[in-house]
Amino acid sequence: MKVVRYAIVLLIFGAVAGGVLAYSNDITAPIIAEQEKAGSFAAFQEIFPDADDFVSIDEGLLNEIITEHGTVKEIIEVKSGEEVIAYVFNTISGGYGGGITTISGFNLDGTIAGIRITENSETPGLGTKIVDDPAYQESYVGKSVMEDLVLSASPTGENEVLLLSGATVSSEGVLRGVNDAREAFINFLAN
Repeated sequence: MKVVRYAIVLLIFGAVAGGVLAYSNDITAPIIAEQEKAGSFAAFQEIFPDADDFVSIDEGLLNEIITEHGTVKEIIEVKSGEEVIAYVFNTISGGYGGGITTISGFNLDGTIAGIRITENSETPGLGTKIVDDPAYQESYVGKSVMEDLVLSASPTGENEVLLLSGATVSSEGVLRGVNDAREAFINFLAN
């Protein structure tokens, strides 16, 4: 009899706790989403400081691109006035510690305007060099979108970007996302 009573009490506590968690998730989810969006827009503005507006592309086109390019999660038109001047891609690719969210900006002239890593779970002091070392993200700026980018300890070629010592898997994860976004840009959006 005691076992049944304990089971009922445990069931009630579990149901109440589940209800409280669901309620708090309903309240906090929109706030968290808004903060993530604000963080992304700050990264967009860093890459394109002269832009007037950032507008999501057509949902149908986005879904078509996502079907072919699995790391792509969001694509934004970068505008100056009414004119589209560039595109920003939000990708999530695998690193050593999990997903790496990368913002990649592509100019219409076929060059990379810049990248920003907005989220990662990489090892502090090693994998986090992708964020902490400004030379890493800067190594992407100005590169052509016409061929796959590759990692190099001493990048000198048109398609070479910096390979961070001690952060090889993290560097490869970012590169995978940027290359996937680059291919999607070429296949769907480049003029």
